[in-house]
Amino acid sequence: MTKRNLLLVWLFTCLTQGLYTLFWYVKTKREMTMQGQNILPAWMLIIPFANWYWLWNYSQAVSKVINQKLRPITVYKILISIPILSNILLTGVLLAKAGIISTTLDQSRVQVVFTILLQLQAVAITIIQAYFNQTVDQNTVSES
Repeated sequence: MTKRNLLLVWLFTCLTQGLYTLFWYVKTKREMTMQGQNILPAWMLIIPFANWYWLWNYSQAVSKVINQKLRPITVYKILISIPILSNILLTGVLLAKAGIISTTLDQSRVQVVFTILLQLQAVAITIIQAYFNQTVDQNTVSES
């Protein structure tokens, strides 16, 4: 695994409005695959509902790579909760704009909620990256 600067992981996620998350998933998937983990193809990340299954498969590999410091279900909960909340919010906004549900949309509040969700997503992948970094450090010490 590659040790990454946690501040940069968080910052890149925020600056790219979450697009860095996809890049991070693909890069870390490749690194774990090189360590012998069997992870489904990363293109599944962009397919609704298939991405949830992909994240479960990815979470199992993460748990193995970080020496079971987090159980697969814990990794999965960290990674899946933010996209689910974002999808719920986005669906509500789209239904309100289409007039399907009647509510007054306050754009500033919607923007604040999306910003908070983006921050939480950045924190989620930063947490997993911290475990990757810790594993890299431990492997370096054990090799010395």
